[in-house]
Amino acid sequence: MHFFRCDVPADDCGGVVTRVLPGGRPGEAASTQTLVACGNELRPLSGADGLSGLELGPPLQLYADPAAREGEPAAARQPYVPVKLLCPVWDPHTSSIYMRDGYATLRLASDDTVTVVAGAVEEKGDADGPGRTARFGNPGYLVSDGAGSLYVADGRGIRKLQLPPGVGPVAGQVGMQLQAAAGAGPMAALAAAGGPEVLVSTLVPRAPADIVGLAFGGSGNGGRSSSGSLLFMTDAALYRLPLDDPTAAALLLAGEEGAYGAADGRGADARFRSVLGIALDGEGSVYMADWVDDDTTALGRVAADGTVTTIGPSLGGSVGLPAILPNGCLALNDFIEGALNVLGLGLKLPRGHAAATPWPHIVPPTWARCWAGSPTAPPTSPSW
Repeated sequence: MHFFRCDVPADDCGGVVTRVLPGGRPGEAASTQTLVACGNELRPLSGADGLSGLELGPPLQLYADPAAREGEPAAARQPYVPVKLLCPVWDPHTSSIYMRDGYATLRLASDDTVTVVAGAVEEKGDADGPGRTARFGNPGYLVSDGAGSLYVADGRGIRKLQLPPGVGPVAGQVGMQLQAAAGAGPMAALAAAGGPEVLVSTLVPRAPADIVGLAFGGSGNGGRSSSGSLLFMTDAALYRLPLDDPTAAALLLAGEEGAYGAADGRGADARFRSVLGIALDGEGSVYMADWVDDDTTALGRVAADGTVTTIGPSLGGSVGLPAILPNGCLALNDFIEGALNVLGLGLKLPRGHAAATPWPHIVPPTWARCWAGSPTAPPTSPSW
């Protein structure tokens, strides 16, 4: 297993996401860019498509959406200063990144324009409805189904954000084409047209405890509809929630609610301690960081049949918010050390990942360390 490490600002890690950027000139191929949410900044992570040289670049300049009002032309773009950016996710349907800022959900376009699409940054509440009239009480993890819907964990509930039909189809075709073929050509600029807002609703089933991880389980139709399932994690158990039946109950996949511990096994025989975030790979396996204490975190994998295996029992520090990079590595935020741990697991990219082409799997076991972009050999091999 490879191990890389890259410094990021302490206590400000809010997640990692990869997006597709259009070519800047006619005929220029599209590219991918990996971003790290650091407090109120988004910073590019170079080297995310390779095995060395990880380094954070300067923060992006974000701009507020200069939307036209009452027939007046849009004003010049002004800088947008977030409160704190969390849980960024790529949505291939709109070729945009969505993320949390306070109690609101933002959309980041390829030109780095930010639009509040649901909720209000500084106002909490509990209300469904169109876009900015909706309110969230304790918003958490954010995922995309790649077919026009986002899902937000909100305490024990799950909120659905239906994206505007006037925006998604065109952008989605472009995004999927870019994923299907590397360098397929330039992506035409999408006009920021007016139209219906995001529509926020609440799914009927509620989790038995607060949701600490969320992932979209995919569908069998190539992502052309939101059929499929959500995977959500509480501190003690992992569940699958079918989306094709609005009355369906969540199905226990692994663990047992209220029973804590550290045990591999299948289904209800497995035990978890305290999980913060989950990531789903292209083979249907779920990866999670399970906190042992402030100095140690175990890395676990849950197979599609609910079998739990500990694959990294001695990760140092308090890490979480896993994300899969374009090179098949797993990135984990270290909240105590202020670092980004990157593990070379050779993961298959999940459907809808922004990387245009699959990257070759990494052959373990080797170990390296990248500290502020300079790889060095470790004094000893890791214990796992």
